[in-house]
Amino acid sequence: MLGVVYNPILNDMYSAIKAGPATLNGRPIRVSSTEGLDAAMVVNNVGYSRDSDFIRATLGRQSLLLANGLRAVRNSGE
Repeated sequence: MLGVVYNPILNDMYSAIKAGPATLNGRPIRVSSTEGLDAAMVVNNVGYSRDSDFIRATLGRQSLLLANGLRAVRNSGE
């Protein structure tokens, strides 16, 4: 199992292999050492669906995280 995300604007390619390393442009990367929600930031892309159930679920998850002390949410988009 593997995943690849390419950002053509920055020419960045992220890839990861299950039980293997994650990379950015071929160089190993790692997750943050942040342990608590109070120091964490979540980056989210809501996508293009405007179905009311989808929106309610997405915003509900963000609200739950913020209510439990998440430091910040960043929403990216097209």
